[in-house]
Amino acid sequence: MDVFRSVPTGAETARQVSVRPSRDTTVPPKGGGNAPNTLGDGGNPAPEVRGLPRRNPPLPREFASAVSAASNASNASSARKLLLPSGEVIDVPEGLCAKVDKRGNVVYRVEGREVVVRLVGELLFRVSRGYRGSVACLDDRRMASLLGLGGYLDAFSSSWVRGVLVLLGFEEGRRGKSNKAIVIDMRKPIMNEVKNAKSINEVVEIIKRHLRW
Repeated sequence: MDVFRSVPTGAETARQVSVRPSRDTTVPPKGGGNAPNTLGDGGNPAPEVRGLPRRNPPLPREFASAVSAASNASNASSARKLLLPSGEVIDVPEGLCAKVDKRGNVVYRVEGREVVVRLVGELLFRVSRGYRGSVACLDDRRMASLLGLGGYLDAFSSSWVRGVLVLLGFEEGRRGKSNKAIVIDMRKPIMNEVKNAKSINEVVEIIKRHLRW
């Protein structure tokens, strides 16, 4: 906005002054040169001019730790979720990553050793309560079912789980021609401890004691 200071009539009217706030009309040089760092208002430093905010890198397709559905939900929470191609949103158990494979199945992957021990504890606890025979043969599908997963563990995770069970004294075998499985023998001493445990947490402590972790 222009501010004018008028002087009374006469020759001095020519002294009518237009006071305008000055501005910097300097055009930044081409080729990415640095723009001047001052404005034409007395040499005061110009505020830093930033470009567009950097975009977050895209999530890897391999495993999305959690696809947040908070923007589409009225009550946002910190729960980890996965968006399925059908539009359904499912919860991802703590300690697991999840992705959807090419066939539309949910694939889970463990995030660390403590998670593996927890999964083994859940498996032994549920086997001790749900199986009446002396032996239970668990392949990847049966393990996922016992763990309550809406999909299956990836090869890396299922191999890790079987490896811990082998360290506990159970044998690894095959169910069918190609499916690897673990044979849970109910007569093993550790299974007596598992049967007497009152919770999964107690089973986890039993496992750690046997593994000396």
